[in-house]
Amino acid sequence: TPPDPELFNAFRKVVLTRAQVNGAFFTEAGLTLAIDGALQRMDVDSVRQPAGQTAAQPPSPALARAGAALPIR
Repeated sequence: TPPDPELFNAFRKVVLTRAQVNGAFFTEAGLTLAIDGALQRMDVDSVRQPAGQTAAQPPSPALARAGAALPIR
């Protein structure tokens, strides 16, 4: 029997809004989406670096904008 459309739509909504963050690890655009989505999910505007550590230089201007998290070196 085919799945119940109402139940499927409810499940899909939970997966899209609670279980996954949009983005990918393989492109700069995908990483930007993932970082922005993760920060939004955590309700964080930006990430502060721990004392004594500096942020790595972003690989692209897209990641250099305010609020983008950068890897710690």
